[in-house]
Amino acid sequence: MEKGERLLKAESKRIVTKLFKCYLSSLEDIRYQHELSLERLKADLSPEQVEILNYLDFHRYSMLRKRVLDSGNETVRDLHNFLENFDMKLQNNNIKEQGE
Repeated sequence: MEKGERLLKAESKRIVTKLFKCYLSSLEDIRYQHELSLERLKADLSPEQVEILNYLDFHRYSMLRKRVLDSGNETVRDLHNFLENFDMKLQNNNIKEQGE
């Protein structure tokens, strides 16, 4: 694999990973706010009513988290497969590979 191709694949993976980490962080924020809201409701509602309002339980949160991770990993694979259709050459051959 050519140096430029390795660099492009590594950078594209890094950028997509950064994006889906941002989505995971947002999901964590939503989960935290949801838990705070449920705690406030516990004083005024029965446990059954609170459970009905708990739309983001552990199972649903885990499912959404897995969906974000799967989608991000699939996007990286699709992008790398798409890049296989091109011949790439670095414009600046002075870029050092990681580990050099």
